[in-house]
Amino acid sequence: MGDVGMLSGRRSLVRARMREGGEVVEVNRGCLQNLVQSDADFSEILMRAFIFRRVELIARGLGDVVLLGSRQFRWDIAIREFLSRNGHPYSYLISTNDTGVQEVLDRFQVTGAEVPVVHLRGQNCFFAIRRTGK
Repeated sequence: MGDVGMLSGRRSLVRARMREGGEVVEVNRGCLQNLVQSDADFSEILMRAFIFRRVELIARGLGDVVLLGSRQFRWDIAIREFLSRNGHPYSYLISTNDTGVQEVLDRFQVTGAEVPVVHLRGQNCFFAIRRTGK
């Protein structure tokens, strides 16, 4: 489940569940940092795995941010560009053609006029960008 964020102390972007019995090895961040700094071969393998995992999360639209948007607003485009530029995986749901989006908007008492809306998983944070004018 490791990710580049482990080295900087950030929380994981995704959750996982074992389908079969197995073993979980928890690695202390400080120990991981020391290992990465002291063993170049291991560091290369680990960093490559972290980078590939991040690329896969981005490609699949998985992560800890969900953007409920509508392609017609500049804020929607700006948020997607910001997340993409920073290599942050996110899910993107379009309010006009995804029926599940309206259920989410209703649950958080947000109207379609307040789209785009960003939900940060694990932070209990859900906010809409208030637009003024065009």
